Amino acid sequence: MKKATKSILVIILVILIIVGFVVGSWCFLILGMKSCFESCNGLGLNINLEDKVSGDFIYHVLSEIRDGGKTEIKYIAIVGLSEEGKEKKEILIPQEIDGLPVECLGYECGWAGRKGEFESDVLEKLYILSPTIVVKGMLSNGLPAFQFVIVPTEEIFEAMGQNRPSTKLPKNEAIKVFYIMDENFCTNVVYYLNDGTETAHFADDLDGEKITFMPPEPTREGYIFGGWYKESECITAWDFENDVVPAKEYDDEGNYLFQETALYAKWIKN
Repeated sequence: MKKATKSILVIILVILIIVGFVVGSWCFLILGMKSCFESCNGLGLNINLEDKVSGDFIYHVLSEIRDGGKTEIKYIAIVGLSEEGKEKKEILIPQEIDGLPVECLGYECGWAGRKGEFESDVLEKLYILSPTIVVKGMLSNGLPAFQFVIVPTEEIFEAMGQNRPSTKLPKNEAIKVFYIMDENFCTNVVYYLNDGTETAHFADDLDGEKITFMPPEPTREGYIFGGWYKESECITAWDFENDVVPAKEYDDEGNYLFQETALYAKWIKN
């Protein structure tokens, strides 16, 4: 009788442990999802966000409570391409839409956020300039013509799920970065601000082609932008109608011989 009672108690204890584990797991999951959504929009568990359209993009306006609950920050999550955007081969991700910063691209936030995959039959290049964008779930099988995305910093590169040592890139031709020691994955056309620093304003990667995608004009306090030149002294202007970026060259073993085409901004003092 004592053995039977002991066995029953052991069974009850095991059942309680299992039930506690299941209940605890569900609570963690629910609270985790709720916390994630709250951190995304600052409005609680709200997944019915309104799709808005601006130019090439479909986007959501999100809000987040920051600074220990003192400040509500609104920002943009681009979650898709508009019909207009689906017709373009090259697209530049803006730093702002409707006066709000673009902080998320292709994914709203966190592990419980919703993906926003880009779909286009013709998109070949995507240019990202903002160093703060969170990029997830953006590139899918819905981009049959896609070649690569150009990003300015390693921060965005890593946000796209590219795990790598700090000094080398993985062998992925789909992502090119402005400044990387491995030149196989560096952009070969760089637009320098030419303001006394080595800051790059924009970059591209071309192979024996004319430059067809014009970067946004840079700004500098006290100056007017005067075009792009082949030298930092601004002697010879780049002729976008006729000048061609040199074709890429390779050695006998097929190794890429990197050659940068540098363009420099000309500034005219006000």
